Amino acid sequence: DGIQAPNAVLTIANSTLADNSGWGLNHSTGSVTVTDSIFWGNMLGGIIATNKTITYTTSQETQPGAGNRTDDPLLVYGYYLSVAGLPGQTATSPAIDAGDAPASSSGLDTRSTRTDGTADGTAPDGNLVNLGYHYAATPLSPATMSNLTLYVDAAMPNNDGDGLTPGTAVKTISAALAKAIDGSTLHIATGVYNTGETYPLSPRAAKLTLRGSPLNATVVRGNSSTRVFDVRGKGSFRIENLRIENGYRTDLGAGLYGAGIVLTITNCSFQNNYVQRPAHYTILYGRAVYLTSCRTVIQDSLFSSNRLYGVNLVGNLYGGALYVSGGSLAMSGTRAIGNYVDCASGGYNYDSYGGCLYATAASLDLSNCVFQANYARNQTSGGGTERSFGGALAINAGSAIVTGCLFTNNASLGYCYGYGGALYANTVNPLRIAGCTQTCNYSSGTLARQGGADYVTGAGNTWLLSSSVHANGVS
Repeated sequence: DGIQAPNAVLTIANSTLADNSGWGLNHSTGSVTVTDSIFWGNMLGGIIATNKTITYTTSQETQPGAGNRTDDPLLVYGYYLSVAGLPGQTATSPAIDAGDAPASSSGLDTRSTRTDGTADGTAPDGNLVNLGYHYAATPLSPATMSNLTLYVDAAMPNNDGDGLTPGTAVKTISAALAKAIDGSTLHIATGVYNTGETYPLSPRAAKLTLRGSPLNATVVRGNSSTRVFDVRGKGSFRIENLRIENGYRTDLGAGLYGAGIVLTITNCSFQNNYVQRPAHYTILYGRAVYLTSCRTVIQDSLFSSNRLYGVNLVGNLYGGALYVSGGSLAMSGTRAIGNYVDCASGGYNYDSYGGCLYATAASLDLSNCVFQANYARNQTSGGGTERSFGGALAINAGSAIVTGCLFTNNASLGYCYGYGGALYANTVNPLRIAGCTQTCNYSSGTLARQGGADYVTGAGNTWLLSSSVHANGVS
């Protein structure tokens, strides 16, 4: 949360709480008074509070009180308010001149919400105070504002360019991220990005878009010794038309680690990312992508040949391609092919979950996806009850809607017990599978093997609608 304030008598005025990984304000007991402020782009919502008085405030959800609004405040260059006609701005923010009193009454008539530094209360703003945080009344420099659009080209000899045009592009994504400001878009030219990169790529600015062109010709290639992307608490993060490969970790998230962000992945591929621990490690998670408390949309993408691999484990493995804890995942038009979780030998009472995806306490919406030849496996026994769950998907708690998906040739290969060749669901409510085809999936185990296609346990409301489940088996 931006602010979590239990047991407080809290007053917030003329402030902006945006792009936080939770609520903008989470207030339980006591009381809170909010006025002339902005709560926007926070992952869970703007304000959650019981005893509250809120007026003349923009929030992500409707709040009772005079002068409150829910329209987009049009934050630019970080958290300035957009003004039509200023550089890079085509519309005027509805938060301008939307407060409850003149700017002078709160001492803000010498400060500004505009990139040109015009003081609040000065024409053409009007007399009323603008909502949100007020900066010093100093114009943003042209150099700072120009970094809203940056260009990267692996064919460049070095990073000496300013990155402002294709002809003066920087060579590395790392250099562009160092120049980026809140809201920047990085245009990444065709090429392989590896030489000179500093991994993991971890943005310092918020609300970034990384846009390659085209997919499979714009390759972000890890160095096979560390994670590729690491993004935590940066508001929104969007990647498009990128191939992300050769990330490596010994614990979790070799391709991308995301925490508390609004993540959008469009037309990307994650291939050959690898999480491995050679011996005696407790738990391994999410080979390609590890997400915790994120709101995620994945569209028209590919997850292929990502590997989660352990030897002589004393714990479990979760999610061959993706691991999702809390938050939500909406995935559409995406293929997951040949991903796996695999414990090669030894271990005791260790389990493998979700050859492609493991989700816990999350809200899932999967549509028009293909899950093919993914598996969860335990190869040998350590003398306990070694089990595998969900050749493609393993879902624990939360909710799941699966529509129009194909599951084929996935397998749950437990040394002792195998559950759900395609899907394993535990205490998922609701679980709705509609318009799907599940074929040639299977589960195996020396002691028990259950659910060639699906194994569902402890579920609440569960539906299988207009689906074909055929030629699945156990062995």
